[in-house]
Amino acid sequence: MGAAETAAKWWCEKLSSQTPSTDAGDEYVSALGAAFAPGEREIPVATLERFRAALEQTIRTTLSERGVCILQVDYEPLPPLSTLAQSVGLPTGSLGGWPWKTCMEVREGRVQVSEGYGKRYVDLPLT
Repeated sequence: MGAAETAAKWWCEKLSSQTPSTDAGDEYVSALGAAFAPGEREIPVATLERFRAALEQTIRTTLSERGVCILQVDYEPLPPLSTLAQSVGLPTGSLGGWPWKTCMEVREGRVQVSEGYGKRYVDLPLT
């Protein structure tokens, strides 16, 4: 699997997780996010698959045009994540299961992600 596939798979795993990351860098805000996060979320597999395929294509296109693709979530996903999510019917609000304060850098042969406020970037193994 290449960088685009690894990155898209990571986002889909986060969205399908029953415990979304709400590390906002502030104990109070993080606790509120965790308290108000929806409990059991069922995102249809077909919806996640459409999102994964669209995200992979967007990453590939962006890499060929710019050499790097940046994917970010503040409290809500930023474009292109938000645009793609809306196009397939995924929630894009701050309690939609997106990992808060997350930034991912995708380059050919490398995916790095910082999940949570002020967290260090880690390399994801290309699977």
